[in-house]
Amino acid sequence: MLRDFRFQLSLGVVLALATVSCALFSLNQAAPAHAGGANLVVSKETASGGLGDPGISVDTYCSLPEAVQAARTNSVVADCGPAGDPGIVDIIHFESAASTLTFNLAATLDANSGGPLLIDNQNANAVNISGNGVTSILTVGNSQIVGLTNVTLTNGLAPNVGCGGGAIVSSGDITLDHVTLLNNTSNSDVASVICSTGGSVSITDSSIFNNFTGTAGSTIVLGSGTHTITNSIISENTGGNWSGVFDSGGTVNVTNSTINATDGGILVAAQGGATFNLLNDTLKITGPTGIVQNLGTVNAKNTIFSSETDCGSAITTDQGNNLDTGNTCGLNTNLGSLINADPKLSAFPESLGGPTTVFELLAGSEAIDTGTNSGCPATDQRGAGFTRPKDGDSNGTATCDMGAFEADEGTNPTPSPTPLVTDSPTPSPTATASPTPTPTGSATPTPTAAPSPTPTMNGTATPTPVENLYVGDINCDGVVDMADFNLLLLYVAELWDGSSGLNGCPSVGQNEPLSGFDWGDVNCDGFVNTLDTLLILAYTVDITMDPAIPSCAHVGDLLT
Repeated sequence: MLRDFRFQLSLGVVLALATVSCALFSLNQAAPAHAGGANLVVSKETASGGLGDPGISVDTYCSLPEAVQAARTNSVVADCGPAGDPGIVDIIHFESAASTLTFNLAATLDANSGGPLLIDNQNANAVNISGNGVTSILTVGNSQIVGLTNVTLTNGLAPNVGCGGGAIVSSGDITLDHVTLLNNTSNSDVASVICSTGGSVSITDSSIFNNFTGTAGSTIVLGSGTHTITNSIISENTGGNWSGVFDSGGTVNVTNSTINATDGGILVAAQGGATFNLLNDTLKITGPTGIVQNLGTVNAKNTIFSSETDCGSAITTDQGNNLDTGNTCGLNTNLGSLINADPKLSAFPESLGGPTTVFELLAGSEAIDTGTNSGCPATDQRGAGFTRPKDGDSNGTATCDMGAFEADEGTNPTPSPTPLVTDSPTPSPTATASPTPTPTGSATPTPTAAPSPTPTMNGTATPTPVENLYVGDINCDGVVDMADFNLLLLYVAELWDGSSGLNGCPSVGQNEPLSGFDWGDVNCDGFVNTLDTLLILAYTVDITMDPAIPSCAHVGDLLT
């Protein structure tokens, strides 16, 4: 089974893939095969230094605005085709180049309708999408599903309406994977980077830094819905009261992530319905404002709260093994949490492998091997190759560290006790024992050992097979829902290996004989990736998407 890491998104979306090549207008380089929806390739000639992105015009080149409009209107636009499809995801690729391509926009990219869309850079060269200091970059409409991978959104200017959003304004479902959001601006009290008024936002393996907002603004504003931030960093954003994440009423799950600020609060649960769930995060603030402003719910486990002043507001529920550099977060030391403790973070987030920077835990850190293995992610913020837990104190037991970084084995070796020196006593003479006579009689029969039961894999009993399997029902509970989406999301993000066999299910990636495909590969393309999570997400919000491969069953179909 192949796990495709090109499309690692933290909050999934669905699509139908296939093996049919698409004819492309005036391009010498063919895009990867994708049947059903449009497969559009943006010409490098429309980047800065070429035509400078002419917008929408007939000039033999497909520009980024033309490609987005073709996907939105499901029609050929100027030099971009084929037409999109409202029921199957449209994919926008970029022509490869020898160096970074920057596309300067004159107007916001409009993805307010037209069906699912993925803007994906699969090339070695970087792709920058710039608002050029005059416009926001992308708008996503209600019930729309849009994903971006391996691109940088920069120099966006937030509109002075609603909650802003210099890079993205969304009322639909937006997923960002390996995306950098840099130098976006709000000149008023709104969001400098992302404004979400509905739907969901999923951020994975991404970096959000050096963005600026107005006095009472925030870097990210999230509305009702369920949002995830995984293996990502939000750092050095300035200008607003809240330089991190402002939750106005949704649920925000933050895992293996770093939020770093020099001013403004990091997390804001703005009202009763706002909830943050923190797992293995590092939250650091060096300014005068507290870390948390809690008017809702903040739950935390294995998380570092580092502040030069105080926590701001106490968290709601200490789920154990958190660290407070002071004693203002309301932690419970009976649950393994530490107060007035020193995590010994590196001075700045550093490039230590993986797609994002992270605070390192230096030798002597009280966060090393003091977390709990219960719920500990399989890797740290850096992702593949940086596994958790490790034996950081060399005591023979691998224990999860607190925070987003897992220290190497032996970083904090446990000192060996110094032996006490005592006077050696004078040995007493050893008495010679008389031999004990061997009694005669019948020999005691050797008992026959009872056969040991045959062990099973991982020391667990073989799960009871489920009676019915439905396409996309990852946990085999009889219904395809957000729980299945979240499980597959964890698998794609490498936070779960898929091998637990929940409820007797096949493991994710294991061949499922009834369908002939690997469990979790709902679009039958040979990979378990973001595209499969997209399909499950679309199903849960009642968006019908036909599989691109005729022999592939639909999400929710009973396998017989």
